[in-house]
Amino acid sequence: MLLKSVLICVSFCIQFSLQSEPSENHYWAGVVEYTHKETLSNTTKVSPHNRTLDNLEKYKEVIRSAEAYPVDIMVFPEGALNTIDTAVFVPNPEDSIFPCNDLDYEGIVQELSCLARSRRKYLVINLIEKATCLDPGNPRSCSTDDSYRFNTNVVFDRKGIVIARYRKINLISEYDIDKTVEPELVKFHTDFGVTFGTFICFDLMFYTPALQLVRQNVTDFVFPTMWSCQLTFWSAFYIQRDWAYENNVNLLVAGANHPRTSTTGSGMYAGKRGRIVATMSHIAGIKLFVTKVPKIGAQEGDVIRQPINDDIAEEMTDHDLNRNQVDGYATMGLPLSSNDRYSAKLCHNELCCSFTLNYTVDLPTDPDAQHYRYRLVVYDGNRTLVGENADVIITTCGILACSEDRFSTCGIRHFNASSVENVVQFNSIEVIGDFPEGEGIFLVPSSTDTSNLPLELDEFDYSHQKSDSHNFVQYYLTSPRSELLSFAIRGRKFVYSNTGTSWTAGILGILAGIFTALSM
Repeated sequence: MLLKSVLICVSFCIQFSLQSEPSENHYWAGVVEYTHKETLSNTTKVSPHNRTLDNLEKYKEVIRSAEAYPVDIMVFPEGALNTIDTAVFVPNPEDSIFPCNDLDYEGIVQELSCLARSRRKYLVINLIEKATCLDPGNPRSCSTDDSYRFNTNVVFDRKGIVIARYRKINLISEYDIDKTVEPELVKFHTDFGVTFGTFICFDLMFYTPALQLVRQNVTDFVFPTMWSCQLTFWSAFYIQRDWAYENNVNLLVAGANHPRTSTTGSGMYAGKRGRIVATMSHIAGIKLFVTKVPKIGAQEGDVIRQPINDDIAEEMTDHDLNRNQVDGYATMGLPLSSNDRYSAKLCHNELCCSFTLNYTVDLPTDPDAQHYRYRLVVYDGNRTLVGENADVIITTCGILACSEDRFSTCGIRHFNASSVENVVQFNSIEVIGDFPEGEGIFLVPSSTDTSNLPLELDEFDYSHQKSDSHNFVQYYLTSPRSELLSFAIRGRKFVYSNTGTSWTAGILGILAGIFTALSM
C-alpha cells in the first residue's frame, strides 16, 4: 500500500513539475492542424451527430498523446469539431463553471472539461455555440428553436473551468452564424504568467478585436482559423508571420486542413524573432505541433526553429492555391536583362513607391522553357470583397512574379516546380513607400518564394517611421535570392465607424465562400 502511494505521488509530482512557471522565460504550447475524420476516410457523409462524436474522439486522442505531455496550452482549429446541428451551450466565464459531468451542458463540453482537468492543460476549443435569445438588440433574428448560433472560442483552464469565451464578430460567408451586438475583447490569464488574447480567422484582418487587443498590451494570442490561402499576398504562412512580426507578439495558430479549398496553415510565431514552427500541407491529415515559446519581454534568447521540409516546392505543386485579386494595380515590367542598379518610381492614387534593384538575368537557351518574369506593382484604393458586397481599402507596393508576360498571369505559380528554370537572381532590393494616413493604417513586410514560404528574418531589413499624417517605410532584401514570388510592403486602411466605439478595417480580398464550400 505504501509503495502504491509513493508511485502515485511520484507520478503526480512529475506531472506537475512539467507545468511552466511564471518565473520561467518560456512556456510550452501545442497547435493542431486538423482534417475531420470524414475527409480523411473519403466516406459518404455521416450524420452531424456522429460526425461530431468522431471529431471529439480524435481531439481526445491528440490531447492524450505522448507528444502532448509537456504542453501547457493547446489550441484546436476553427470549424473542425461540431456543426450548426450539434451546437452546444457554453458556460459564462464570469460564473467559473466546471462543466465536467454537469448535465446542464452537452457531452462534448463535459468531456473536454474533464479532459482539461485530468491532463492539467489549458485547452482552446473552437465550436458552434448555442445561446438562448435573450438579447432583443441583436440585429439577427432567432432561429426556430429560440436560440442564437455563434462561432465561438472556449478556453478551459487546468481545472476544467471555462475561463474565457469569445464569439467571432467578423464573419465571412457564415450565413447561419449570429453576431454579438457589440464586439467582444476577450483575454484570459494563465498560471504560467502569460495573458492571452483570442480571436478567430477573419478577425485577424480587422482593428477590432485583433489590433485593439494589441493596443491593450496583450502579447500572446491563440488563434483558431480556417484560412483559405491565396497567392500571392494572402497565404497563411506569411499573413500570420507578418502580423506577429509587426506587432511583436506571440501568435499560436491552429488551422483546419482542407486541401481541396486551399485551406491550410498552422504555426507558432515569436514576434520579431520570427517563425518557431509553421506548416502548410496539401495532404489531408491531423498533426500536433509542440514547441517551447519564449515569453515576450523575457530575457532574449535564440528561437529554436523547427525545420521546414526542403521538398515543399514539389509538394505544393499539388496544392491548388487561389489567386489573389491583383488586377487593376499600377504595374511596370522589369526588364529581363542584368542590372547593377535599376531604379523606378510608380504611383497609384495617393501612394507613390520607389524601387531600386540589383539583379542578374541568365536567360534559358530553350525559348519554351518555363521561368518567371517580374513586375513592379502599386495599389491604393477600394476593393469589393467577392460574395460579401463589402468595400475594402488596401494599400501595397512591391515586386510580383508572373508566370508569363501577361499581367493576368501575375500571382500564378508554374504548375510543375521541377521544370522551372531560375532565370532571375535578385542581389539586392530596396522598396520605399510613403503611405498617407497615420494610425489609420496597418503595414507589414511581406515576401514569399515560389515554394510559398516567407523569407527568413535574416534575409531582409524593415524600417517603419510613423507620424500623425503618414508612414514612411523602407524594405530591403539583404541577401541574394532567386525563386522570389513576391517582395512587398502590404497594408490595409482603417475607417472610423459611425458609432465612435470601434474601428472597421479595409482588407485585402480574401476569397469568400470558405464556409459555404465546407458546409457540414
